[in-house]
Amino acid sequence: MEYRAEQNVSLTAEQIFAIISDVESYQDFLPWCQGSRLVETLSDDRHIGLLLIGFQHFKEKFYSEVVVDRQNLRVEMRVPIECDNPKYHKANNAVKQLYAYWQLIPCNDGAQTNVQFYIDFSMKLKLYDQILSLMMKDTIGKMAEAFIIRAKKLR
Repeated sequence: MEYRAEQNVSLTAEQIFAIISDVESYQDFLPWCQGSRLVETLSDDRHIGLLLIGFQHFKEKFYSEVVVDRQNLRVEMRVPIECDNPKYHKANNAVKQLYAYWQLIPCNDGAQTNVQFYIDFSMKLKLYDQILSLMMKDTIGKMAEAFIIRAKKLR
């Protein structure tokens, strides 16, 4: 399933980048994210995060590789993780594949930023795929709202 969202936010790209590159704050603005923590730093720009996702009776935790590109104002999340530690691969019971990114584009005045979000994912169980596809369009809107609320709190 593939979804995109784009919105101008009245914050600088640096302010927004600080939010989206902080894995441990994901539960503050990602819908369904009930917990998040940084578990390993692979390099200055590559990290492993553990996310707990849940809604209704569905609760799953999974590891995700988070790639932080400060120069290009881009943060990416990936499952499966490109590393040799088998612990990260065994724990991903529900997520088959996930690729997501936030791309930040400063607007002309510098006080606003165009935030582009993209996600493409599939679940190991087709039932989860079907449920998520029904809920995803509404969720992207909720995520944008939650992100803006979080950003305003940190101003």
